[in-house]
Amino acid sequence: MIPSSIPFLRIIIPFVGGIVFYSWFPYLIYSYFLIPLMLLLLIIAILLIAFPAYSNRFYIAGVIYLLVFLTGCFVSYIHDIKRRPNYIGHFIQSENSYPVLLQITDEVLEKNKYYRVEGSILLIHNDTQWISATGKLLLWILKDDSLKKPVYGDMIFASIMFQTIDPPLLKTDFNYKQYLSNKNIHHQAFIRSKDYVIVDHKPNQIKKFFLLARQFLTQHILNTLQDDETGWLLIAMTLGIKTELSPETLKHFQAAGVMHILAVSGLHVGIVYLFVSTLFGLFFRNKKTKKWIFLFSILTIWFYALLTGLSNSIFRASLMLTLILIGNILQRSSNSINSLLASGFIILLLDPFALYDISFILSFSAVGGILLFYPIIYHWVYSKYWVIDKAWSLVAVSLSAQLATLPWTLYFFGGFPVYFLPANFVIVPLFTPFLITCMIGIILSFLPAISSIITSLLTILLHWFLRLPEFFSSLPCSTIEPVYISLVTSLLLTFTLTLFYLFFKSQRFGMCYIAMFSLIFAIVVQQAWQKKESDTNFALIQYKKRLFLTAVKEKHSLTVFLPPFLENFSKELENIKRYARQFRLKLHLLAVHQSTSMSINEYPFQAYKNYRWYLTSTCKNLDLIKNMNLFTFYYYPFSTSCKSSHAYMLSNSKTKFLLSNMF
Repeated sequence: MIPSSIPFLRIIIPFVGGIVFYSWFPYLIYSYFLIPLMLLLLIIAILLIAFPAYSNRFYIAGVIYLLVFLTGCFVSYIHDIKRRPNYIGHFIQSENSYPVLLQITDEVLEKNKYYRVEGSILLIHNDTQWISATGKLLLWILKDDSLKKPVYGDMIFASIMFQTIDPPLLKTDFNYKQYLSNKNIHHQAFIRSKDYVIVDHKPNQIKKFFLLARQFLTQHILNTLQDDETGWLLIAMTLGIKTELSPETLKHFQAAGVMHILAVSGLHVGIVYLFVSTLFGLFFRNKKTKKWIFLFSILTIWFYALLTGLSNSIFRASLMLTLILIGNILQRSSNSINSLLASGFIILLLDPFALYDISFILSFSAVGGILLFYPIIYHWVYSKYWVIDKAWSLVAVSLSAQLATLPWTLYFFGGFPVYFLPANFVIVPLFTPFLITCMIGIILSFLPAISSIITSLLTILLHWFLRLPEFFSSLPCSTIEPVYISLVTSLLLTFTLTLFYLFFKSQRFGMCYIAMFSLIFAIVVQQAWQKKESDTNFALIQYKKRLFLTAVKEKHSLTVFLPPFLENFSKELENIKRYARQFRLKLHLLAVHQSTSMSINEYPFQAYKNYRWYLTSTCKNLDLIKNMNLFTFYYYPFSTSCKSSHAYMLSNSKTKFLLSNMF
């Protein structure tokens, strides 16, 4: 039975069900029959409530739940840009170039050779006329120092060739296509500087103000610290910009289990609120001014949320804290779980596809885990000493968050930080005073008289703080990986955790038996998924910079055909190695023989019949794989260029490859 203190649980369950139903069966939902059906159900619900003598609570609840379910479907329908009649995909073909008018809708990210731009299509020309169109686009613009840098709000006229987003090549790869699809971005394009011109500038002034403020603070921090490593670390912790952090730094934080420090979320919002409320509480101790402190705190929280880009995690945290503070102002007690569900409902109402966003899932799982499991875990240990009690409280918070996010961490990232408890025990308590010190330092750095002193202090603190996650990540077996699980397994594990929570709350052993059965069922499902993927045969080709990386999987072996320049495919090779370890495959590397001088593109790549092909949209020269003949393997001693004492040679009419075991 759902407690009366969390009424939003009754609302969000059918609402999320409607969103999921639309995701599975999108073409069963149409506005011309959905809207009349919703109006009919609304009238029936009003009549049932108005005439209680002819109805009961069961019928009223059923009608309202069905109405909320259809609302979830309808909200998903109106947010699905592909269902609109003027969607850009209805007018284009992948092999043609089209003149378009688009507007930059977000901050422009500068890469080494390109500008990364998210744009919204306004007009498209289809050889005969200009058509008003709708669609979002990921645009890569070649940098040209002689031209003005595109900025948010620019209206661009360009001739572009639309390309679809490539799906992941392997099950263990990050699904970038799905990530962009959740943001209603289904196409991308690459254009040179001569193929576009900026014709106008019409930004949203509020968004422009916060983007300029964020860019100003970013540049000020970099100029003040004059050190890219510490500067971008401070920017990541305060503004949430992680794109320029080095891969080594990100890996250290992830291996230590403290990535939430770099992702601006509820922890940062709580620190900002603590800083502001404490600061004003020192000067205004009158009870009559307490409400004004709450109101100013709410304004400060939302200013900070907008400054950091208003991601799902910080929007959830800001909204949840705002609901709690409003309850305090109105002198009404608020249920934290109900506030969490209310903030989730509002986010999904504004953007239903946020349900599949990684930050949304991890953020709500972590906070939900703390609210549910922290009281249970905290009462496992009792101490009359304040220091031990506070230390165990911190451990209980970390355990609760990691426990709730574990199924989704394994599903999305396929790894688990072993030393997350000691890392969080050491780093998180230090992070609150550290971040407050950094915020004060940023403010004081604008004063020329003490700017040099503040710079030296911040540089020392940041270098010292950077060493902490590096230390934990350098410990033996710091991360257990790869441990990818299927989506069904992740859902079953989340359901199992919920059942265990209900068992601890109700002390009913029947609930414990159901939870154990659910856990066993999740293990069986995972083993079945693992075996299915291990037994699946496929081949794939990745084309990049006029080179090919080809892989063929058969039974329990994975063979990779390498191009001459491996540095162009370092990320792909790492993903392939992770895939082989996940599904326990024997991985082989086919490298070009030393005596072969011809270009790798001239090799006639061949593979077996009846494979599932994962070809990127940029793959060229597909005639290389038209012949489906079998390669022949021969034993051949070749110890001069191979670390192992023996190797295998693969040969056909034109090519020779060296086959060596990577493990």
